[in-house]
Amino acid sequence: MKSIRALLLGISLAATAWSQAIPLTDLVGPNNLVRDPVYGISVTYPAGWELQGAQRWGKNDKENTLFFRPIWPLESRPSLYYQPRSNFDSPAPGQEEAHFRYTAGTKAASRVKGGMSDYKNLENTFTFTQINGRPAFRYVALFTRDGRQYFEYFTRILGQQMMVMFFTMGPIEELETIRRDIDQMSATVQVP
Repeated sequence: MKSIRALLLGISLAATAWSQAIPLTDLVGPNNLVRDPVYGISVTYPAGWELQGAQRWGKNDKENTLFFRPIWPLESRPSLYYQPRSNFDSPAPGQEEAHFRYTAGTKAASRVKGGMSDYKNLENTFTFTQINGRPAFRYVALFTRDGRQYFEYFTRILGQQMMVMFFTMGPIEELETIRRDIDQMSATVQVP
């Protein structure tokens, strides 16, 4: 538990150093609805969860991360990241699956470079699908920390103007619970 908190704290502190907080009152509506009026992204998070913070950061200050805490006693820490497609090399129509597979590989390489030496994407979990009519991709990666196995679960969705990515790290025994919650949450996302 301490190691995942330390890892997530490090990621959060790095993001905080070059970010500006988004007031939660600007984002949160009734019934766990979160809507970013700047980018038109909306999503409903599960009952019992809490939105802990939101930040704008990165390239052109257009990268955005929302940090959630699921129902106690879960240790997993889900986040929602989004940015305009103009902010990165966006795939041409029909090339979305290749793009998703490529970004899964670059994410794994960055995790290994960052010190997670045994971080590995489980390619048998790669699922190319659609969510609300948008191209989407889900997969799981595994790694160990202090002798304990952890997962990272991703769901990426490409809209016409925006890209959304759910990412969650946690102890392996929480994977199925979190995956169910993230899949439920991602089904509500509206991506312009």
